[in-house]
Amino acid sequence: MSLAKPTVIDLVTILPSESRVTLIVDDNDEIRDTLNRENALIQKLEAYLKFVVSGQFARLYPDHTHRDLCIKVVCVSPPTDGMRKTKGIRDHAHPETFLPVEIVSSKEFRESMAISAKC
Repeated sequence: MSLAKPTVIDLVTILPSESRVTLIVDDNDEIRDTLNRENALIQKLEAYLKFVVSGQFARLYPDHTHRDLCIKVVCVSPPTDGMRKTKGIRDHAHPETFLPVEIVSSKEFRESMAISAKC
């Protein structure tokens, strides 16, 4: 999946090192223009927020509704300055719903997975 498919949820997982549910966004370097990439990320994050707020997450993963949620954006190429400033997304109609966003490189993500596997 990718930022180029803004309405698709790329991956839902529980990482070995965390107890929260992590919604993964795959920034696979398909969009190279900075402004287009940042806009695509915003659209993707909004889709992820809608996935949670609409109840779709709860219907698909009822055993995990008690867990905290976060979004992790895994970037093949370095994130833009605008992307780095993204710390979370909130639905103004449901202000209690805030999803923290972490932006990481694919290298950082792989390294964290390797460390988790050793534990």
